[in-house]
Amino acid sequence: MKFSLALRLFTSLLAFAFSAKLAHGFFGANAGISHLTQSTYHAQVMDTEQTTVVMYYAPWCGYCQKMKPDFATASRKLKGIVKFAAVNCDEEKQVCAEAGVQGFPVVKGYYTNAKSKKRITIEYQGDRTAQSLVSFGQDRIPNFVKNIRSTPTAAGPSITLDKFYSLENSTLPKIVVVKPASRAQKPTSSLLKALAIDYHYRLLIGEATGASDDDAVYTDFGGKAPAPKAMPDVYAVIPGQAEAVKYTGEIKQKPLREFFDRFALKKKIRPSRKKGKAAKKVEEQKAKLGNVRDEL
Repeated sequence: MKFSLALRLFTSLLAFAFSAKLAHGFFGANAGISHLTQSTYHAQVMDTEQTTVVMYYAPWCGYCQKMKPDFATASRKLKGIVKFAAVNCDEEKQVCAEAGVQGFPVVKGYYTNAKSKKRITIEYQGDRTAQSLVSFGQDRIPNFVKNIRSTPTAAGPSITLDKFYSLENSTLPKIVVVKPASRAQKPTSSLLKALAIDYHYRLLIGEATGASDDDAVYTDFGGKAPAPKAMPDVYAVIPGQAEAVKYTGEIKQKPLREFFDRFALKKKIRPSRKKGKAAKKVEEQKAKLGNVRDEL
């Protein structure tokens, strides 16, 4: 009896290890690429706010084999910023059919529109190189980061610091990133945009510029604007707490996540896009009145 139980346990472990090997066989376990199946596809590709790049392939396809190392390299370069995944169309025929795949390889990007919150699909048409794939992924990251200015301008959508504090009735913890003047004209980084997605509904992230016309932004963080420098300052603003907490670590993904985790709300389930008829009617009426504003 004991031998039989041990044999069954060993067989189960062997089967699990074999299936894991098959799942990572095409790209390798260290590529950081999620292998999707019928049961995991929707949750990881459609029911998420993360930007996801998916390669639909067949193991026997020569073009897929040729593209494989570049896709894996792009995945490693954007680890934690853009999710890379793959579907084996020999095994997941229904998934590939529903995605409209008719040849191999096909690469598609999936991202969330920052305003409408709708999931957008776009087929990749660029060169099959790692750098082109990296650019494709970065360009599809929505920007949920609030643009903070001491005086809003017509240069783009922006809000004052007081307005930023008041969003979500001042109940949501805030992160304020103050860029140095030398980076005033640079767009929001891919890392910060990715963090704003991952912490959406848990933290609200805003970005201000330490340019001369925005020195007023610093009044809440020590008075005078600091001397120009290369890296931004990061502060956590906690509801009910008088002073902001300054981040003292490196501007890198892992330590920033650890800092954000100290103040973020517990992860919430993203609100369903499915709405009842009554709720939909109310929203339509609000839209007609021009009162719909999506603060987050």
